[in-house]
Amino acid sequence: MGFRLHGFIIAISYDRRMPQIRMDGAGTLRIAAPRGSGESQCVGVFETRNFCPRVRRNGAEAAVALALCDNNLAEFRATLAPEAVRWTQMEVAIESPVQAPLPFGYAAVR
Repeated sequence: MGFRLHGFIIAISYDRRMPQIRMDGAGTLRIAAPRGSGESQCVGVFETRNFCPRVRRNGAEAAVALALCDNNLAEFRATLAPEAVRWTQMEVAIESPVQAPLPFGYAAVR
């Protein structure tokens, strides 16, 4: 199922009984590319278990590190390649090693 969120398509499941978008194993979305060098890709998940998602950008594996773990939010960041500033958008594939569905938060470049 796809959702249009701020002009980008998110291919992640949504359960009407729960007011969240949940990621069941893997999901793909398109987000804007960075506007300048020094920006990172961020992925936020409302889950603080000890895990690290697998992230691919435009088909290439991205090294991801936990940047923040506070209350119920875990934010992971990946450094962007210098050539990413020439892109107009990125296709981001996120895969979770956790067996249960994860409450998906956001994917952004900042």
